[in-house]
Amino acid sequence: MPSNDYRYTRTKKLLGQILKEMKAVHEGIIQEALAVQKAEGGQIGRVLVRLGHIDEATLMAALGRQAGLETIDLSTVTFTPELIESIDPNTARIFGVVPVRREPGRLVVALSNPQSTAVLDDLRFLTGGEVVGLLASEAQVKEVLERHYGSEGSGMASLVQEAASGVPAAKAARRDGPVDLADAEAMANSAPVIKLLQYILFQAIRDRASDIHLEPFEEDFKIRYRVDGVLYDLEAPPPHLAPALISRVKVMSGLDIAETRMPQDGRIEISIGGRVVDLRVSTLPTMFGESCVIRVLDRGVVSLDITQIGLRANDMETLGRLTKLPHGVVLVTGPTGSGKTTTLY
Repeated sequence: MPSNDYRYTRTKKLLGQILKEMKAVHEGIIQEALAVQKAEGGQIGRVLVRLGHIDEATLMAALGRQAGLETIDLSTVTFTPELIESIDPNTARIFGVVPVRREPGRLVVALSNPQSTAVLDDLRFLTGGEVVGLLASEAQVKEVLERHYGSEGSGMASLVQEAASGVPAAKAARRDGPVDLADAEAMANSAPVIKLLQYILFQAIRDRASDIHLEPFEEDFKIRYRVDGVLYDLEAPPPHLAPALISRVKVMSGLDIAETRMPQDGRIEISIGGRVVDLRVSTLPTMFGESCVIRVLDRGVVSLDITQIGLRANDMETLGRLTKLPHGVVLVTGPTGSGKTTTLY
């Protein structure tokens, strides 16, 4: 019994139930919104706003209560230079957070997506202290980011410079020798390397890249995105950053960072801008060190309806019938790039 009680206390309340407790809606309105959601899709909160039953402030308050976050009006916050400098521009833009105030031993930040609270753990690591989250409207967070952090921030060049200075060339793993596990872990967990990789991933997802290539060559290290089938080069970091960046990818995907002479495959799930993005990681040993390819599977980019993915009429009918069965398995198979993940999404 105690274990069941614990499970139930950890279960998140439904948004409709919270709104009813707040006296914002009644059961009839919830049922109307559920019917619209079933017919048109979308999140129940957005459906209620679209129908005019609640406003944005009420929705934010309910989402905050559901996630266990208090809400804040950023127009009441005084953003001093010292406060703004507590989070660097690239980190603030990538995570979509802004610092609100400093308290003894902790930093309080505002975020616009109650489902992206996992970023607080990353901020704790990067800032080296406790980080507490509050919920603010997306429009206010975006306005503060543009006003105090600029649209581009310090960009790739400064992050590369910071990472290069934080990982001395002498510490880089040798391509033809044994891997020093302590050095590899230290490089992978270096804050500048983490920020640089986050920026690379953020840029790739923002530009709707399908793949990210991290490729060491004899004299340089190339980072390239594949967008619409074409590879585009990013600013090339110093070659000695290759082991650090690839080690960081391997740590995030749960691979063995000490193993550099065998191919490895892994997976990373990250949240950027409130969207969950799946990354498939593949590493391969080469003459000049490990190379890494990251396949980006962004569900937010997939906007096709199931009727638009090219299934024949009889296959659509079969699939519709199968998905209404109470149990069973549907196998979706095919070669790489044939559309399996798009079909599943």
